[in-house]
Amino acid sequence: MRHQAELPKVSIIIPCYDQANFLLRAVNSVLVEKSVPIEVIVIDDGSTHSAFHVLEKIEDQRLHFVRHEDNRGVAEARNTGLNLARGKWVRFLDADDYMMPSMLEGALKLDVNSDILYGDWLEIDNNKQKKLRPDFDPTGNVYEQLLTANVFPIHSVLVKREILMDINGFDGEVYHEDWDLWLRLSKVSKHGFHYVGDSGAVYCKSLGTRSYDAYQSARHELTYLLSLRDRKLPIKDDAFNRILRKKYYQLALLELVKENKKGVAGWLSHCEPLTLVQKVEIALAGSPVTRVFLGKFPGPRKLKRLIKNSWRGL
Repeated sequence: MRHQAELPKVSIIIPCYDQANFLLRAVNSVLVEKSVPIEVIVIDDGSTHSAFHVLEKIEDQRLHFVRHEDNRGVAEARNTGLNLARGKWVRFLDADDYMMPSMLEGALKLDVNSDILYGDWLEIDNNKQKKLRPDFDPTGNVYEQLLTANVFPIHSVLVKREILMDINGFDGEVYHEDWDLWLRLSKVSKHGFHYVGDSGAVYCKSLGTRSYDAYQSARHELTYLLSLRDRKLPIKDDAFNRILRKKYYQLALLELVKENKKGVAGWLSHCEPLTLVQKVEIALAGSPVTRVFLGKFPGPRKLKRLIKNSWRGL
């Protein structure tokens, strides 16, 4: 680790495992920041070939790096960076994503005594770009909303380092370590979440990453939700069961979309009774005609938009 005299306001932590081809872009995207004192901590998480060779020519005292000799997983890599961080705020950035310049100053100016600042992000999928806004109301039932879905990509959020240290960072034993982090933060935060507009985050959704497969992601989300069932959660049983039913229903739709009808009945058995709209969705999702019109189908959202637009035309 190299040292700098000025104490950073934001620590940006970048774990990397065999992603040296993207790492330079990620690092450069945050080193252009001049309006806010930052430090950039890169953790090579036991890559097959060290990722640091792409950073050797960068002469910037704000850049620090450390290497795990073995691959410990992204949660532990982020925790290593967190333990080294000195900033009041922390932002996590995956090596294959990047940040737009000059976004930190605007977000921090809007700080209204919050512990977690979040905002919109740009998603790039197969060279198609779209701006996304989290479906989240920080004045509502925060825990219940966060249980419904992982509403933030990891790099669209700024979190106070103090509260991250209070909960010992990420839990390396769970699959959705970032989703789990938001839920645990929501239970201990005194000042909560605050929306800051554009977060400056650019999420590059790449084929082969774990978030790309909607069905496998939903399976893992269900496993995580079921693991919470026996814990003392700040949510009523009926609300929690309603969230579980939505996840079972999502999996039934995805099975149909994948043309795998064997598992559909099992998922739907947890969703009874189905509403009329759900029955129509199930029928459409299992129809070859629907697949012809929709082409490659990433998940139930597109189907729901199609049905909603169809009802408008009646």
